[in-house]
Amino acid sequence: MLIGMLVASLLFTSCRKQGTENCDWNRVFERSQSRAVEIRPYLQLVWRRGEWKPERIIHLKKWKLSADHRVVLGRTEVFGRGTKLLASTAADGPALLQESMMSLLPGAGAELEQALEGAEFALELPTLPEGVDAKSLRKVRWAPVAESMEIAQVASIDFDVSDVAVEPWVENAAEAAYKDEHGLTSDLPFEAIHWSGDPKNRFNLVIMADGYTQQDMAEYKQYAADLVQGLLGGTAPYRDYADLINVVRVDTVSAERGAHCDDLKYSPRKNHFKSAFPIACLNAKLGTKFGDRFLYQLDAIKVLRESNTVKFEGVSLADKAYVLVDTPKFGGTTLLWGTQSKAATLATFSHELGHLIGGLADEYLQEGDPCNVFGLLMPNLSNQKSKASSVKWKQWILSDTPIPTPAEEVYADRIGLYQGAGGGCKKMAYKPHQNCRMRHSQSEFCSVCLEQMILSFYDRANPIQGAITREGARLDAPVALGARMRTRWYVDGNVVQETPTYQPFEGLSAGAHSVRLAVQEDSAPVRKNRCSLIFTKTAKF
Repeated sequence: MLIGMLVASLLFTSCRKQGTENCDWNRVFERSQSRAVEIRPYLQLVWRRGEWKPERIIHLKKWKLSADHRVVLGRTEVFGRGTKLLASTAADGPALLQESMMSLLPGAGAELEQALEGAEFALELPTLPEGVDAKSLRKVRWAPVAESMEIAQVASIDFDVSDVAVEPWVENAAEAAYKDEHGLTSDLPFEAIHWSGDPKNRFNLVIMADGYTQQDMAEYKQYAADLVQGLLGGTAPYRDYADLINVVRVDTVSAERGAHCDDLKYSPRKNHFKSAFPIACLNAKLGTKFGDRFLYQLDAIKVLRESNTVKFEGVSLADKAYVLVDTPKFGGTTLLWGTQSKAATLATFSHELGHLIGGLADEYLQEGDPCNVFGLLMPNLSNQKSKASSVKWKQWILSDTPIPTPAEEVYADRIGLYQGAGGGCKKMAYKPHQNCRMRHSQSEFCSVCLEQMILSFYDRANPIQGAITREGARLDAPVALGARMRTRWYVDGNVVQETPTYQPFEGLSAGAHSVRLAVQEDSAPVRKNRCSLIFTKTAKF
C-alpha cells in the first residue's frame, strides 16, 4: 500500500509539473482585477396549465465572468422582426428545470402540473446589441446543444415575447435604505457575514431567508452564521479559497413560518418566496408516497430581484444566491439557486454549493429517484464505460485502473469509473470516485470535483488584487493566497526572479522599465485547463 501511495504521489507530481511547464507564461492573457459590467435581461416564465408562459422581461446590472468553465447544455437565442437572429448566449436552465420538475415523478404528470401551477422561472437572455431595445423582440428560443439533445431527447422551446411587458434598466437615483462600511447598499436589511475584499474580484454569495417571521430573525441569522463559519473554517475547497469569497446575508421576512406542505398535508404558507415541498403537496392530494425531499421557491422572479438588491457601485453583488427555509422537514435542492431547510446540515450546504458553484451532478443513487440524464453532461458524470482515454476526467485516472472500475476497497482512494449515479441512473451513469461529497455529504470532495470548483472560483477572482507598485528598487503587488502562488517577475522581458511563493522583487535598477508579474497556484489539484490558473499584471515605470 505504501509503495502504491508513493507511485501515485510521483505520478501526480509529474503530471502537475508537466502541466505547469507546458504553459507559456509569456502568452497568458492579462485579466482585469475588475470584471466587466453588463445590463443583463431575464425572461420571466410562469407555469400555467402544463406549460411555461412568458410574462415579462426584466433587466439587472451584473458583472460578467472573467473566464468561463461552465458546462453548456443549450443556448438562448433572441429574434427581432422577421425572425432575425439578434443575439445568443449559453444557457442550461430550461432543460434542467424540465428534467428536475416535470419528469420527477413518472406517471404523475397531470397532478404534478397542477401542484406546480403558478411556479416561476427566470431565463437569462443574451445581452442585446447596442441600439436594440427588448421591446423589439419577437421570439426567444432555448435550443439544446447536440450532446444534450442526444442524451435527453429534448427539443428546442420557443416563446412568443412580442406582447410581454418590458421593465427597462433604470439607474435608481434614490438613496438606498441600507448601507455598510464596505460600500454595499440595499433596499433590504443586510449584513456582510464574511468579507474578503473588492466584490468585483471575488465570488459573491447572497443568502436569504424564507419562512422566517420577524420573531425568528435571530435564529435565521445564527443559522446562516454557523453554516458560513463551518464552511469557510473547515471544509475544502471553501476554506482554501475563503480569501476569494464574500458572503452577504439579506434579512427577508415572512408573514408565516414554514414551507408549503412541510407537515405532509396540503398546507399553503404565507412565506416570502413561496417555498414549497411540491411533491409533498402532491402526495397529500393523491395519497401517493413519492419521495418528497424536493424543496424549492416557486416565486423565482422575487428570488432573482431580491438576491440582486445588494449592490456595489450600482452593480448587483450576487454571483449566486442561497435560500434558508424555516421548516423542520429535511430538504435541499439546487437549480437556479440553492436552498435548504433548517433541518439540513453544514454537509448539505457544502454539497448544494457543489451544484451551485461547480455545476456538479449528484453522484448518489436514491431508490425512487428518476435518472437525471442531464447530469451526464456535467464534469463529474459520464456514460462512457469502455476507454479511459474517452472519459472527461481521464487526466486523473492511473494507467493500471480498470475501466469500468469495481467498487472495491482496493480502489477506495482512486479516481476511476464507478457505475451508478445521477439519482436513479443505476446503469447509464458513471462517477469518478466511490465516496465523493457529491455522493455522500459527509465525505470530502474528490479530485475531479475539487478541480471544477477551483476553476469556477477563478472564473470570478484574480489573485493579483491590484496594481504593481514601485518604491526605489522594490516591486510589489497585493496578491491573495500568496503562500501558494508560484511567482515570476519580468523586467524588460526577462525573468529576474522566480519563487515558489509570492515574494516582492527587490533588485530593480534605476531608470525606466517595463515590468510584468505572473503568478500561478502551483499546488492546486487542477490538471484540466491548468494554464488558466496563471494570472499576470504589467506596468511601466
